[in-house]
Amino acid sequence: MKLRHLFEHVPVCILVADLTVTPAVILEINRRAGLVYGYTAAELVGKPAAHLVPDESRASLQSVLRRGETATAERPPTGAGTARRSPCGSLLRSIPSTAAT
Repeated sequence: MKLRHLFEHVPVCILVADLTVTPAVILEINRRAGLVYGYTAAELVGKPAAHLVPDESRASLQSVLRRGETATAERPPTGAGTARRSPCGSLLRSIPSTAAT
Protein backbone atom coordinates (compact mmCIF):
# COMPACT_ATOMS: atom_id res chain seq x y z
CA MET A 1 0.00 0.00 0.00
CA LYS A 2 2.86 2.42 0.80
CA LEU A 3 4.49 1.74 -2.56
CA ARG A 4 1.20 2.48 -4.33
CA HIS A 5 0.94 5.80 -2.49
CA LEU A 6 4.54 6.66 -3.43
CA PHE A 7 3.92 5.67 -7.06
CA GLU A 8 0.90 7.96 -7.27
CA HIS A 9 2.36 10.95 -5.41
CA VAL A 10 6.04 11.11 -6.34
CA PRO A 11 6.68 14.37 -8.27
CA VAL A 12 8.12 12.65 -11.37
CA CYS A 13 6.51 10.92 -14.34
CA ILE A 14 6.41 7.14 -14.09
CA LEU A 15 5.22 4.98 -16.94
CA VAL A 16 5.32 1.21 -16.56
CA ALA A 17 5.59 -0.61 -19.88
CA ASP A 18 5.64 -4.24 -20.99
CA LEU A 19 9.03 -4.58 -22.68
CA THR A 20 8.42 -8.21 -23.65
CA VAL A 21 6.33 -7.09 -26.63
CA THR A 22 7.21 -4.88 -29.58
CA PRO A 23 6.24 -2.14 -29.56
CA ALA A 24 6.37 -1.75 -25.78
CA VAL A 25 2.87 -1.28 -24.34
CA ILE A 26 2.00 1.02 -21.44
CA LEU A 27 0.68 -0.91 -18.44
CA GLU A 28 0.35 1.87 -15.89
CA ILE A 29 1.10 5.57 -15.34
CA ASN A 30 1.20 7.70 -12.22
CA ARG A 31 -0.68 10.95 -11.64
CA ARG A 32 2.30 13.13 -12.58
CA ALA A 33 2.66 11.41 -15.96
CA GLY A 34 -1.01 12.01 -16.60
CA LEU A 35 -0.61 15.71 -15.83
CA VAL A 36 2.54 16.14 -17.91
CA TYR A 37 1.30 14.22 -20.93
CA GLY A 38 -2.32 15.36 -20.66
CA TYR A 39 -3.85 11.88 -20.68
CA THR A 40 -5.73 9.82 -18.12
CA ALA A 41 -4.44 6.36 -17.24
CA ALA A 42 -7.47 4.87 -19.03
CA GLU A 43 -6.45 6.67 -22.23
CA LEU A 44 -2.86 5.37 -22.17
CA VAL A 45 -3.00 1.86 -20.72
CA GLY A 46 -2.71 -0.63 -23.56
CA LYS A 47 -1.28 1.92 -26.00
CA PRO A 48 2.25 1.70 -27.41
CA ALA A 49 4.73 3.80 -25.42
CA ALA A 50 5.77 5.35 -28.74
CA HIS A 51 2.33 7.00 -28.84
CA LEU A 52 3.75 9.69 -26.54
CA VAL A 53 6.71 10.82 -28.63
CA PRO A 54 6.99 12.61 -31.98
CA ASP A 55 7.09 10.36 -35.05
CA GLU A 56 10.75 11.19 -35.74
CA SER A 57 11.74 9.98 -32.25
CA ARG A 58 9.88 6.67 -32.15
CA ALA A 59 12.79 4.56 -33.42
CA SER A 60 15.07 6.08 -30.77
CA LEU A 61 12.51 5.38 -28.06
CA GLN A 62 12.18 1.75 -29.13
CA SER A 63 15.97 1.43 -29.01
CA VAL A 64 16.08 2.85 -25.48
CA LEU A 65 13.27 0.56 -24.35
CA ARG A 66 14.94 -2.52 -25.85
CA ARG A 67 18.08 -1.72 -23.85
CA GLY A 68 16.00 -1.15 -20.71
CA GLU A 69 17.31 2.38 -20.22
CA THR A 70 15.49 5.23 -18.58
CA ALA A 71 14.62 8.23 -20.71
CA THR A 72 14.38 11.51 -18.83
CA ALA A 73 14.07 15.20 -19.68
CA GLU A 74 17.79 15.49 -19.00
CA ARG A 75 18.58 12.42 -21.12
CA PRO A 76 15.76 11.88 -23.64
CA PRO A 77 15.93 9.27 -26.39
CA THR A 78 18.31 10.49 -29.10
CA GLY A 79 16.59 13.11 -31.21
CA ALA A 80 13.58 13.33 -28.92
CA GLY A 81 14.43 16.60 -27.20
CA THR A 82 11.70 17.29 -24.72
CA ALA A 83 8.84 16.99 -27.18
CA ARG A 84 5.75 14.96 -26.49
CA ARG A 85 2.41 14.23 -28.12
CA SER A 86 -0.76 15.73 -26.65
CA PRO A 87 -4.10 13.88 -26.61
CA CYS A 88 -5.22 15.81 -29.70
CA GLY A 89 -2.06 14.68 -31.52
CA SER A 90 -0.28 18.02 -31.54
CA LEU A 91 3.41 18.20 -30.75
CA LEU A 92 4.28 19.93 -27.47
CA ARG A 93 7.81 21.10 -26.79
CA SER A 94 9.02 21.78 -23.28
CA ILE A 95 11.86 23.89 -22.01
CA PRO A 96 14.14 21.66 -19.90
CA SER A 97 14.37 22.63 -16.24
CA THR A 98 16.73 21.52 -13.54
CA ALA A 99 14.23 22.48 -10.84
CA ALA A 100 12.25 19.75 -9.13
CA THR A 101 8.60 19.79 -10.15
